[in-house]
Amino acid sequence: MSETVDEGCAQAKVRPGQWPVVELTQADWPDIRALFQAVFGSEMPEDFQRWKFGDHRGANMGMRDAASALVAHYGGIYRPFLAQGQRCTAIQMVDVMVLPTARDVFARFGPFGRVARTFIDQQICDAKGVALGFGFPNVRAMRLGLRLGLYHPFEPMLGLQWPLPGDGVRQLPEGSSLSALDWGQAAQLVQLDRLAQSHMAACADLMIPVRDTNWWRHRYANHPVHVHQTWWLTLPGKAYPSAAFVVRVFGPGQHMELMDWVVEPGLEAQVALLPAVLALAARHGAPLLDLWATQAAVQGWSPDVLGAARRSEACVVAIDSERVLSRPIGDWLGKVWMTGGDTDFR
Repeated sequence: MSETVDEGCAQAKVRPGQWPVVELTQADWPDIRALFQAVFGSEMPEDFQRWKFGDHRGANMGMRDAASALVAHYGGIYRPFLAQGQRCTAIQMVDVMVLPTARDVFARFGPFGRVARTFIDQQICDAKGVALGFGFPNVRAMRLGLRLGLYHPFEPMLGLQWPLPGDGVRQLPEGSSLSALDWGQAAQLVQLDRLAQSHMAACADLMIPVRDTNWWRHRYANHPVHVHQTWWLTLPGKAYPSAAFVVRVFGPGQHMELMDWVVEPGLEAQVALLPAVLALAARHGAPLLDLWATQAAVQGWSPDVLGAARRSEACVVAIDSERVLSRPIGDWLGKVWMTGGDTDFR
């Protein structure tokens, strides 16, 4: 694909490799949504776009052709991380797309290669205070990113599914109770922050995206499209909840997805969490409970409960470099704590 432009008396070909890579602002959002529709065949609601990128939460770059039409986009969302107790900023790479008619070009100097390379070089650097970029590419994008030296496999995501009996009968761990988190109660938000802080402190030898009340409120309570429920799990003999978790609700008779959780240190709460979520899903009449998570996130769960899960299609967390915080990728294998809630699309 190429464009012809008039340069005085001569005709010159403007090839994809010469189209400019530009930083995009909120004024370009309608063009990004139009490109999303053309590439994926579905609409990106404006409030969903604002939820992702508004209030300086992210960055966008793109490529425009000779007629100034947007033919490629690469986005990122900033996210604080804790890496073995060291706080850093990462950027999650999202909404990576190239107009189908521009894909002759799906090569090192084509739209994908040039926009991705420019975004990574400009956004993931000491000057921006961003230590790493990560994402959840599909198989095609991952293969291309590997070939171009842009992406490196970081950590497998497990796709797990638990079929549930249709009778709705599944018991909570004996003596345990569930109650809905009330986002309007300040005392509950303080409790959630305390629980999140203790959870992250217990993950001091891991890499984990920061989970706190502000993040959970934005990611789940304020999501403009998906319906989430946040629950407390209180164990027998405890005055305060030992865990909080989030499920995505798809509607009556549809499956439920465990999105995120924080638990107090110790195996008791970890072991009790999944049976409690399964009991909740059965109570709601869900035929299936879904989960995306890394191995570190499900460490300590009962082998019996894990063994009852079916494996579903998942993905690999990819990053932009062969080293993370001056250490080889291999040093982090099995030490990355992520769930489906760390994606932007689940």
